[in-house]
Amino acid sequence: MKKLFPKKREDDTPSTPKRLNRVELKEQHNESKAKIMNIIEKDFRASLTNPIVIIIILGIILLPSLYALINIYACWDPYENTGNVKFAIANEDLGSQYNGEVIDVGAKLVTSLKENDNFKWVFVSSDELRRGVHNGTYYAGIIIPQNFSESVVSITTGNPHSAELEYIVNQKTSPVGAKLTDAASKEVYNKLNAEIVSFIDVAALGKLGQLQEGLATGADKMEDGADQLSAGADKVASGADQLTNGANKVSSGSDQLASGAKTLSSGANELSIGSIKLANGADQVASGANKVADGTQQIATKSNEIYDIYSKIKQAIINGTNSSKLADDIDKLDKDTSNINSQIKQLYNDSSDLTNSALNLYTGAYNLSSDSANLAIGSNNLTHRTNSIVNQFDNVSNDISRLNQAIKNGEDPTKIKELLEKIDKEMTDTNKNINDLNEGAHLVADGSGSVATGANQLADGSQQLAQGSNQLASGASELSSGVHVLANGSIELASGAELLGYSSASALRNASDEIGFAADELSAVTDINQDAAGDYFFSPVKLKRHEEFPTNNYGSQVSPFYLVLSMWVGALITCVMFKTGTSIGTPYKPHEMYLGKLVMFNLMSILETTVTLLGVFILGLDVGNPLVFTFSCYFVAMVFMIIMYSLISVFGDVGKAVGILLLVFQISGSGGIYPVEIMNTLFGIIYPYLPMTHGINMVRESQLGLIWANYIPSFIFLLILGIVIIALSISLKQRWDKRTKFFDEKLEEADIFN
Repeated sequence: MKKLFPKKREDDTPSTPKRLNRVELKEQHNESKAKIMNIIEKDFRASLTNPIVIIIILGIILLPSLYALINIYACWDPYENTGNVKFAIANEDLGSQYNGEVIDVGAKLVTSLKENDNFKWVFVSSDELRRGVHNGTYYAGIIIPQNFSESVVSITTGNPHSAELEYIVNQKTSPVGAKLTDAASKEVYNKLNAEIVSFIDVAALGKLGQLQEGLATGADKMEDGADQLSAGADKVASGADQLTNGANKVSSGSDQLASGAKTLSSGANELSIGSIKLANGADQVASGANKVADGTQQIATKSNEIYDIYSKIKQAIINGTNSSKLADDIDKLDKDTSNINSQIKQLYNDSSDLTNSALNLYTGAYNLSSDSANLAIGSNNLTHRTNSIVNQFDNVSNDISRLNQAIKNGEDPTKIKELLEKIDKEMTDTNKNINDLNEGAHLVADGSGSVATGANQLADGSQQLAQGSNQLASGASELSSGVHVLANGSIELASGAELLGYSSASALRNASDEIGFAADELSAVTDINQDAAGDYFFSPVKLKRHEEFPTNNYGSQVSPFYLVLSMWVGALITCVMFKTGTSIGTPYKPHEMYLGKLVMFNLMSILETTVTLLGVFILGLDVGNPLVFTFSCYFVAMVFMIIMYSLISVFGDVGKAVGILLLVFQISGSGGIYPVEIMNTLFGIIYPYLPMTHGINMVRESQLGLIWANYIPSFIFLLILGIVIIALSISLKQRWDKRTKFFDEKLEEADIFN
């Protein structure tokens, strides 16, 4: 594979220059100057002696001016020529009514648009509008729905809602056309909103008139009401005195009620305590009565057994049975008699206790229940009977003991018989008394149970009574406190009512005066002419536009961008069409070739700019400072030519690519048409360093309004940039000229590039 760059030869290595004296330096300078002039002379001779070359040069000179002027003229005033842009309107509004007046906002809009020539308004049906926008016949369209006016009038009803328009736009047809139709839709939107606001405000003005009349009438009625309220306040004051007297009486009665409730509560508590004691006593009596009843039952049972034994013994004796065979029975009879005698004595003691308890119960339950009195009497009788039985059983026991002794001693049967008869009589009486005692004891037990039940019920009732009386006492106390509060509140209420009456009357009079004043003020508004009010509400604010550096057309506004762009394009075309030259194979040094060819290229930039300037003045572009404008155009064109010439002279075809790349970035990044602030962040970064940025700034300032503070920094930037590029190019061409020549030759060998 061949190398792109030739090997470095020994003769390519620059030798160390020897020191030259002043004469030699002057001679060398004159020699370089002569060579540079020779290069210039050859270029001019070649350009002017060949007709074909002259034609090509003229074409190159004209091309940049055509590029600029055609674009400027095409954009001369595009926004004033929108009358041919088709914008469709489909009005389907059915109208509405307000206060007997027909409201048809859609029809008013159609009428106003027919008098408007900003766009080519086409009035069609909604279906035709949709088809036309879809196929590109119309750029955009607006459909006014059937309920549009009804929605507008809804502000006067209880269900207000916004009116809606349907805006349809074809974004594909033309990007600028879509933006223009957006402006048209906003114009329609603003017209409708203005009409609606005017309608609403005029309607509101009418309502204000009704309000003014209502306020005036209300002020008079409030004055009458204040008089009536004042009279009522006097009656309230009189009633307040009566209320105070009644409140004092209620307060005194509540104190008496609280005192009586406390006394009742105390008595109820004492009754509760007594009833509890009575219940306890009744329980004791019931327990004792049950115990006595159980004892009498046992004694009755035992007494019957003893009587059966006795009857057996008696029969045996009568029958003459051997007394020795009766010894065990007699001993048992004697023993049982002694035991039952002891039990009867114990029963006597128990019945005595029962009697005492019953008497105590009777004493405690006096005036509460007759059953307790009967219980006391029955218990006392039971005690006497028990005492009588005790005495009888003592006799029976003694007689049985004597009988037992007589039988054992074998005494006279007559005596034994007498004892048997005596015992028989005593046993019969005793058994009868014991049975009676048993029945009485059970009756007493039943009565004591009833008394105990009643006593317990009495205790429960007395406790409930005590609780109720305590609650009554507490409630009475609270009632007393509440009555005092009520009495005090009633007095304060009466005083407040009196004060409120007088204050309200005063407030009503003041309000009546204020409302009357407001009604007078409103009359100044509502008495104005409604037509004048409608005009005011249609446009309450007028925008006064003041332009800094005004221009007569849009072409003048965009001309700085297209003029400077044509200068860069002209430099690029010139440098592509003309050879920048190389010193290789010539008697010229690299810097001599660079400077000699630069003159021809700068002359071309001057000629191109001259033609462009002639076209500018012929078109009639706004030029604020013609002298500075002309100088700026020549200066920018020459700097751009230096940049393009230097790139291609030093780097060859690579320089052409760099020039085109710079053109691409500068079209968007120089801020010539769109503000750089709305562009991508990258363009915001490179914006201050692009040559076209400062070229456009110089031309714009000199053409549309000169501000030196903006002009001079851009001029200095381009001046320094031109000088630096010339110096760098001379230095680089010394080193890169041979490499650039070699690179271009290799491209020519490929035979695919011009």
